[in-house]
Amino acid sequence: QEVYAEHLAVLQPAHLTYIPLPEGEARPILPLTETSRFYWFGRPRFGVDSGSGTVYFADAGRLWAVTASDGSRMPVVFNAPVRMEIREPVAPLPFNPFAPEDSRPPRVVLDPILSQDGNTLVFEATGDLWIQDSEAGPARPLLEGPGLEWLASFSWDGRRVAFVQELHGQQSLKVLDRATGEDVTLLSGGRYVYPAWSPDGKRVIYTAPHGVEAVNLTDGGTEKLTDVPMARPHFSADGQYLYGTAGDAVYRLLLEGHGQPEPITRLAGSVSEAIVSPRWMAVRVRSCPSI
Repeated sequence: QEVYAEHLAVLQPAHLTYIPLPEGEARPILPLTETSRFYWFGRPRFGVDSGSGTVYFADAGRLWAVTASDGSRMPVVFNAPVRMEIREPVAPLPFNPFAPEDSRPPRVVLDPILSQDGNTLVFEATGDLWIQDSEAGPARPLLEGPGLEWLASFSWDGRRVAFVQELHGQQSLKVLDRATGEDVTLLSGGRYVYPAWSPDGKRVIYTAPHGVEAVNLTDGGTEKLTDVPMARPHFSADGQYLYGTAGDAVYRLLLEGHGQPEPITRLAGSVSEAIVSPRWMAVRVRSCPSI
């Protein structure tokens, strides 16, 4: 957000909002297109002329000057020298992180997740999900077959694992039954990040481009829980609250009544992820928000 003597411009998930001070009444002034909204690794940048109240903003491939008081906008015309070089196409190398006889350890291990009882570990390496008993035993692939898998989440009873798979450029939200080894597709064709289970095991939530949504495992229906695209959303143990991070704070959402998320932290750094339990809260904080 940008703060000046007479006005405050705030970026919300679907609109650029103008808040004149000291009145403080929020007025949406600019709907944002898909390319300018929050998307996984950043948020749009804008500038405000403190004298005129004009907001300068990049959207739909152009630079715009927006009058904050009424939302009218005009394109800012500019010229930029561009040099284009056309090269012969080169065929991409086949993706083959390991040869069949290669037994070297992977260079990177991502997103380790423990089951609730602490006995089983799932992690991501070489584009696949691996499962391992925490006491002993070698890691083994969570499932066989093509595709990339990541962002696993144990159900509260540890019997199922939700995860995201990408195959031929299409993402799917899937659930694996550990007892049978069978996996089912809950959703496909969208963008799904940070899947997590409800305590009763009846729903899986995930972060979508425009908020946090839940899919019902019984009938496959989806429900939007909030318009805020929170990172690492997860339920409280009693299922009454949803926790996650957005911007620079950890938020809590009371699910009954369809209210708005409220911040519960005020930290000096930028909060990227957090996990809340009944007795503690683990927070990852960046001292430099641009990292």
